Amino acid sequence: MKAIRIEERAKLRGDLTIVIKNVITNRETRYHVRNTITYDGLNSALYLWAQDAIVVTDYRLVKLVPGTNATPPSRGDLSVIAPVGVSDQIALTAANRTVSPATGELVITGTLGTGQANGITLTEIGLVMGNGSLYARQVHPGFLKSIAFTLTYSWRIAMTA
Repeated sequence: MKAIRIEERAKLRGDLTIVIKNVITNRETRYHVRNTITYDGLNSALYLWAQDAIVVTDYRLVKLVPGTNATPPSRGDLSVIAPVGVSDQIALTAANRTVSPATGELVITGTLGTGQANGITLTEIGLVMGNGSLYARQVHPGFLKSIAFTLTYSWRIAMTA
C-alpha cells in the first residue's frame, strides 16, 4: 500500500498597503508589506467552519488599530503593543470589507482621517476581530501624523495553495 503525500497545503496570506496622502498637494506615498497573521487569526477560520458554541460576529474583522510600537510582529502577538486612543482607531463596517472570489481574497480598507491621531508617530497597525482578539499585526516606517495627511490601510487576506 502506497502512502498518500500531500504536496501542497492551503496557506493564509496577508498583504498590507499603506497610502499616506497629503491632502493639500494630493501627493501619495505607498508602503507594501506582507503582514503577520497571529495564532488567533489563523485559528479563527477553524472556529467559523465549526460554528460550535461561538458567536459568529466574534470573528468578524471590525477594527484597524494604529499604534506607536515598532517591535517586529510575531504570530504570538495578542494585541497592538501601543495602540492609539479609541477615537483614533478605525471602525470597520460592511463597506470596508470586500470579498473577491475571483482572486480568493478578502480586502479590508480603512482610512485614518485628517482629524485622527495628530501629533502621534505611527509605526504599527493591527487588524482586530469582534471578540477583541488580534487577527494580524504589522509594523511600518514611522510617520508623524498631522492634520495635513490621511493614512489608508488596505489589507488583502488570501487563501493560497
